[in-house]
Amino acid sequence: MSSQQPASLQISLDSHDDRQIITHFNFKGDILQLPLYTTQDKYISGHIKVNPPKDSKFDCSFLQIELIGETRINHVKEKLIYKFLHLTKFLTKNQSIRENGPIYHFSFSIDNFEKDYESYNGISASTRYYLKAVLEKRSGGQITEEQEFLFQIPVMTPVAPNPMSLQLRIADCLVLRVDFGKRDFYMDEYVVGKITVEKNAIEIERVEMHLIKKEVINFSDSSQITNEDLIVKQDIYKGDPQTGIFL
Repeated sequence: MSSQQPASLQISLDSHDDRQIITHFNFKGDILQLPLYTTQDKYISGHIKVNPPKDSKFDCSFLQIELIGETRINHVKEKLIYKFLHLTKFLTKNQSIRENGPIYHFSFSIDNFEKDYESYNGISASTRYYLKAVLEKRSGGQITEEQEFLFQIPVMTPVAPNPMSLQLRIADCLVLRVDFGKRDFYMDEYVVGKITVEKNAIEIERVEMHLIKKEVINFSDSSQITNEDLIVKQDIYKGDPQTGIFL
């Protein structure tokens, strides 16, 4: 005896030829292919398909689409969830859903929603946007389905290079000067800089450059969570660099 196939929902977003699809790790660690939206997008639209149960039917009290933006923080003691955006739009009410009926497609469009934060997936925190379809059955119970998407706030390239110089010192034994042509780099750019050995009175085995992602979360009670993640490590120089050498 086969079990009955339950009813389900399917969310499909309207596609555009120039829409970027990004490989993204969500807060659960799943690898997803998600569409990217920006501040230039005035709305998000698509449709919901209702797949009725096989050889059966049910009465729908309502079907709605929700647009949700939330930040999750993996606190030491508990997980905190803050919803900064929650919009709801009803699509239909009081409708019978049956297998041999019409194709149940319900279009939706949500315009001019707030776009204050970018999608982010970090070590201890994540910010995500997603659509949630909710079908309430008249007999009781709900059927839900979620569709995540990414949101980005484009940043104009700074006109001035805005160079940066740092000095690293170990007492009077070692002095290094690190120069970068600019302070801000995009994800698809090379980080280019120069290290000058201004003074060296100690033996050095090698010089490494670490690119570190640092995440700082501040709470209203003045507590703080800080995490660091090593992105890449590269050997700059092997051996004992002499004063005046450029790395």
